[in-house]
Amino acid sequence: MLVWIMTRSGEAVWRLVWLCLIVSVLLTAGCVSLMSLIINGRLTLDYFLTGFITFAFVAPPILFILFLSLKQFRRSEERFRAFAEFTWDWECWLRPDGRFEYITPSCRRITGYGPGEFTADPELAVRIVYPDDQPAVLDHLALHHQDTGDLQFDFRIVARDGEVRWIEHHCQPIFDTDGTWLGRRICNRDISRRKRAEAEKEKVLQELQHALAEVKTLRGFIPICAHCKKIRDDAGYWKRLELYIEERTEAQFSHSICADCLSELYPDYTEGEP
Repeated sequence: MLVWIMTRSGEAVWRLVWLCLIVSVLLTAGCVSLMSLIINGRLTLDYFLTGFITFAFVAPPILFILFLSLKQFRRSEERFRAFAEFTWDWECWLRPDGRFEYITPSCRRITGYGPGEFTADPELAVRIVYPDDQPAVLDHLALHHQDTGDLQFDFRIVARDGEVRWIEHHCQPIFDTDGTWLGRRICNRDISRRKRAEAEKEKVLQELQHALAEVKTLRGFIPICAHCKKIRDDAGYWKRLELYIEERTEAQFSHSICADCLSELYPDYTEGEP
């Protein structure tokens, strides 16, 4: 308890410790003197000095050792705080009884809910799961006491603001130095941006495959009328050549008349030409 208080109270506590030390020295010397008075019937200086000197030489080493221990403890606490409280992913420790021992503050950025809300209500972590994904999450939680291996799967949650987000879930068992199972360490990573990119990529691939299929159709055998040049499509209908190609490519036709057709159809316009 003293270590916990002193790591959070700073210099004010150290001043209080020194004051208590001085008071303890005086009280110790006074108690020794009082014992001398009771035993010998008189107050002797040697008893007073003995108590004072004994405490004065014993207290500084104890205080120095305590100071070094507290300093090392504070450095360890700072490292833990920097590692745990500033992690980007939603990290937590799930105890064997199914309750949360610790949750990083990053859960608020991902879900909109703070660590205290998950600690006070462990069922909140299941309620925010997207309805279609809840059966898979519940099946996973059922293995909490049975499976001791590492597990990973993806699911969706509904954040406090109503946005649906994808979560990449990893968990692994925790054991102490004696091999006692302490629960599971969980890492939940927001992969919504990656999922959106994958969906967009899949859409583009489907469009490219569809376009490629259309191109292959034009490269295959095309049934065309030998007289009027119409083409029969897959449904059995005869279509004009330019219409058939325009429906399957991005090409567009502009109509004109070649010189041979012009001389045949409109001979008056070609008279006198070489």
